[in-house]
Amino acid sequence: MDSLSLFNDSLCNIFSFFYNDVDNRNSCLVNGNRKDGTQSLLDWSWNLIDKNKILQIYETSAFSIGTGPFGIGKKPEWEILRLTNKELYSA
Repeated sequence: MDSLSLFNDSLCNIFSFFYNDVDNRNSCLVNGNRKDGTQSLLDWSWNLIDKNKILQIYETSAFSIGTGPFGIGKKPEWEILRLTNKELYSA
């Protein structure tokens, strides 16, 4: 199921994956304006597991306001369908 419209409405649909040197963790920052113009911010930690076939979220920052699968205490996983240096497609 494609859920980008949910992210665009409730958060935004710009995901920046990077390695956070300060905290020594893989991070993803969802930061930008929602459709209604409100600024949103979500920061979560992730791992690739099962021979890099699964994207696992293991922590959402306490200052982040989540929605859907994101939020404090939620630990979603997605099957990776395609992964390149610039693109990630998951199920």
